[in-house]
Amino acid sequence: MKKQSKKSIDIHNKERIPAIEERNIGGVGIRLMYDTRNYKKEDRCLIAVCVTYSYKRWYYPTGTNSSLDDYLRIVNAGTQGKWCEMKKDLVRYFNYVETAVKELITDGFSLEKLKERIGKGSKIAKTDLFGYWEEIAETKRKYRTKQGYLGSLNSFKKFRNNVNLMVGDVTETMIEDWKEEMESIGNGNTTQAIYLRSLRAILNCAIADNIITKKPKIIFPVSSRRTDNFIPVADILKLKSFVAPDDWTNAEKKCIQRAIDWWLILYCCNGCNTVDLAELKWNDNYFYDNELSFIRSKIRSKKEIEVKIPVIPELKELLKKYGSIPEKNKLVFPQILRDAATEKQKVDRIHGFNKKMIRKWLVLPCEKLGIRNIGAQFARNSFITTLTHHGVSDSYIDRAVGHTDNLLRGYQGGFSKKKRYEFNSQLFIDPELD
Repeated sequence: MKKQSKKSIDIHNKERIPAIEERNIGGVGIRLMYDTRNYKKEDRCLIAVCVTYSYKRWYYPTGTNSSLDDYLRIVNAGTQGKWCEMKKDLVRYFNYVETAVKELITDGFSLEKLKERIGKGSKIAKTDLFGYWEEIAETKRKYRTKQGYLGSLNSFKKFRNNVNLMVGDVTETMIEDWKEEMESIGNGNTTQAIYLRSLRAILNCAIADNIITKKPKIIFPVSSRRTDNFIPVADILKLKSFVAPDDWTNAEKKCIQRAIDWWLILYCCNGCNTVDLAELKWNDNYFYDNELSFIRSKIRSKKEIEVKIPVIPELKELLKKYGSIPEKNKLVFPQILRDAATEKQKVDRIHGFNKKMIRKWLVLPCEKLGIRNIGAQFARNSFITTLTHHGVSDSYIDRAVGHTDNLLRGYQGGFSKKKRYEFNSQLFIDPELD
């Protein structure tokens, strides 16, 4: 098609403006076009699907408006690039209207029936994906869950260049393209899987709400097990005994020592995450058995699993340094959450603690020691790996980190306090030197 310019087209002459897509089905004309009915001085019009039947017209809006110049670029788009992608998005609306026309035409077509089916008053027409996604997110009580839904929506919006679509327009090809986009910007398999699960949940809700009858297949990438996210005991011992050089400032020395200590606390506390550490309380297990304990937050909504932490000498010293005065039902480390009251405030405090208190200040000593740069999450894998290398049974390690019991372990008795202390006492013994 020969490219046309704004100069050669009269904005008020609709017949001179080419359609992006047009078709005639059994006497029903369908045209994806530049809707100049509400032409404004700023030279922008909506792009709509115009359905013509029995000399009457009805316009189905796509929600996209553009200048005439940009509209013509979409009309003449090639096989790739920005304008091609916009054209594909708009053609989906055309295909949606075309499908509805084909389904209605066998039973006697009328514009009234089409309006009832996909017009503004219909449930399907109101259900744009972005708005529906946000609506579902707002129903989530937990702040972290809500943020997870909104984070995945933001990722999908960026992939779509913020061009909305209807829930029923999501296709398998679109999902695969989104995965490729996430891969290209550095989102790992775990992040991709989280975002895709959010989309799957949205589509499941749409089926339950009778908005769609089926959903496209979603293939999840295989998540990494993070087998390299640990440091060996030899490096842990280097970190534990690290002394900052004299030319580092006192403020740097203080922050670095504090970051090392907090990482060691996580390591000694069975590699627990910072959420559980922040909510850890002094309870009867401490006063009677010299052990800390908590119910793992990640699986609290499922079967509750109590994690028991023997207070080995290294942990005892750290508790003296950073723990509160032992008092039943009081937080062991109140300085993590401080005065946070709402779930959002708690999440923000914990994220800030991990990022600013631990990760930021561990960079310098790790570089100085020539060891892998670590963050809070390394404590868990390091705990598991250390005990594994010492030959401690998987059964104990599973219980120590709060993994759900498998069928066999459901019949096994728990480990004694003496055994727990014996196993955890090996955390600072290099298995390579045994």
